[in-house]
Amino acid sequence: MKPLARVFDVITVIFLLMTVAVIAFVLLLIVYPHSPLNPLPQPTLVPLIIAPTDLPTFTPTNTFTPGPPTATGTATNTATATHTGTATASPTTSNTPVLGGPRATATAATTRSAAKSATPLFTQAAFQFTVKSIDYQANHTSDGCKWSSIAGTVSDLNGAPLKGVAVNVVGGGGTIDETHYSGQEVRFGVSGFEVFLGTQPRADSYTVQLIGKTGAPLSDAIAVQTHTSCKENVAIVNFQQNH
Repeated sequence: MKPLARVFDVITVIFLLMTVAVIAFVLLLIVYPHSPLNPLPQPTLVPLIIAPTDLPTFTPTNTFTPGPPTATGTATNTATATHTGTATASPTTSNTPVLGGPRATATAATTRSAAKSATPLFTQAAFQFTVKSIDYQANHTSDGCKWSSIAGTVSDLNGAPLKGVAVNVVGGGGTIDETHYSGQEVRFGVSGFEVFLGTQPRADSYTVQLIGKTGAPLSDAIAVQTHTSCKENVAIVNFQQNH
């Protein structure tokens, strides 16, 4: 019996040593999660790189003159009538963004005298990025309908993916205020991003805005409405650089 008891003693010691080793390994990963021994290291954030240089203040001015600024026509009837008409048209539109912290409020002053100007579909061209499209789709991960998020992409002037741009999402009654970076979620493309909103689709209001490395806005604050349908529980917002 003594040899058998010694075998059990050895096995007990081995298990005790393994237990101590496992506890030490877990403590190491908690204190130093970036250890090369960590089998599930934390993802490394993509460094913020912005192709264009942020400007603290940008004031675009568009002047449109439809035809000659002054047209004068004179018609004389051989009887006794003389008609002289003068028409002058000079519509001027200026958009001035005001930079006030992480987000900006755009103030537009418009003067019209003889023509109508078209209204942009989503954002004003005063910012470096505008919204190319807003779409909705179902969540294709294993979570299925137990999911709600805002995702999308960021592209440059030529439509190529642009990684490392900060994307700020705010809303949900004050429950969401997160900043992610383009290129962190490649399921939506090379410059894809995604912000998780909750475990079920619901109708709510959010704003999505691109932020520069100095904190200045690169796009307008885009209003996005989420839906309750499982077929539309992911809102896709695609940005593209315009200048």
